[in-house]
Amino acid sequence: MQRLEPVWPAVLGAYVDQLHELTDHLGHNQDLEVLRTTLRPEPDLSESGRDRQDVLGQVKEQPTVLRAEAQELGRTVFSNRPRALRSRLAALWSAWHTG
Repeated sequence: MQRLEPVWPAVLGAYVDQLHELTDHLGHNQDLEVLRTTLRPEPDLSESGRDRQDVLGQVKEQPTVLRAEAQELGRTVFSNRPRALRSRLAALWSAWHTG
């Protein structure tokens, strides 16, 4: 999509931004899941045992928020059917290429 952005920057630029935001949300969600999985079996880092629990508590809610935001972005980004999106991009390309 980034390569096609010059064809219609006002629309495709926003679309590319949404795609980046979606991939960021999904990536952060994956990072938090890896962190949770890694910390779960590890021993506590302090004498009180609160360090690991504090970190796990902080990352427990974030994936839920990130997934909800990613789902919303996904619905927006992928609201067009593939055929409709392909047709729209082909029309934009033709208009840009001949104009």
